[in-house]
Amino acid sequence: MRNFLILLFSLAVAEGCTYQSAVSPSPAYDVYSGYDDKVPGAWALSVTGQENLIGEADMVSYTCSAHNYPFNYAGSFTESTVSTLGNLVEDLQLTKSEPTYASLSNQGLSGIIRVNAEKASTELEINTGFWTGRPRSEVRITSSITVEGEPGRLMGTTVSGTGTSRISGNCAKGAEVIKHAAQDALEDLMRNMGERLSNSPRVREYARGELHRMTTKGGTK
Repeated sequence: MRNFLILLFSLAVAEGCTYQSAVSPSPAYDVYSGYDDKVPGAWALSVTGQENLIGEADMVSYTCSAHNYPFNYAGSFTESTVSTLGNLVEDLQLTKSEPTYASLSNQGLSGIIRVNAEKASTELEINTGFWTGRPRSEVRITSSITVEGEPGRLMGTTVSGTGTSRISGNCAKGAEVIKHAAQDALEDLMRNMGERLSNSPRVREYARGELHRMTTKGGTK
């Protein structure tokens, strides 16, 4: 009992510290597709909204609430997007300056894929056990994906991914449990995003037609 009270006291009133989560890229390579081939053609990829994936976890328990748990999923989101969609599209080119519709064929591009990170919510709960704490985190990340070609928009949708994790440990383990939940959320998001893109009939029909048109004009794609 004495040990438990000491643990409880230390978890609840310890001087506040900052624990940053180091989240690795988490692409999805097991995306379900109803097609045997990749989306044809060369596509520009624009990834924006990364600033929406930076924040601080919301504590849903009093234990460890004196501490701060900032998160930054921006870089991991971008890398996960490039790797996931690059595995589904024949030729994907990450760009910072988007091409205009008029210049698509001149640049050998079929169209533009735009991915915008919209929101990340991160919850952290740390309950005390008899000998140790039990950190638990739930992360939800939301983004939009739109695909546009010379005729205009081909598809547009909002997707999200959720991840949860629970481990044993004290307040310092909060960053680790957030890391695991965030990586699961990213992979779930990437899987959902990839399925929407790869299985879009309009994107597929346009890509096949665009590929044929550019080939007959002497293009390389």
